[in-house]
Amino acid sequence: MGNEGRVTVGLPVDLSEAVDHAIKAGEYTNASEVILDALKLWKEGREHFGLSDQQIGALWDAGIASGPGRFASIDELIRVAEARAKPKD
Repeated sequence: MGNEGRVTVGLPVDLSEAVDHAIKAGEYTNASEVILDALKLWKEGREHFGLSDQQIGALWDAGIASGPGRFASIDELIRVAEARAKPKD
């Protein structure tokens, strides 16, 4: 890493402990690696999933145009989603 910027951050205790745990578990050699990895994932998510207002509007319009949903209520949708997420025995 030839060009580096320096940033000092304060973390809540639970996140600081998670960083320490990852280092002790051998997943990373230091806190900078943990934070760098987390920021890369954050940046990737923003780049790939960031939608403009116009894109969100177009998706909304497409959803409305597709007709009524198959669930009668949000409660039904949640029940089905929870059933799908439940591990199979």
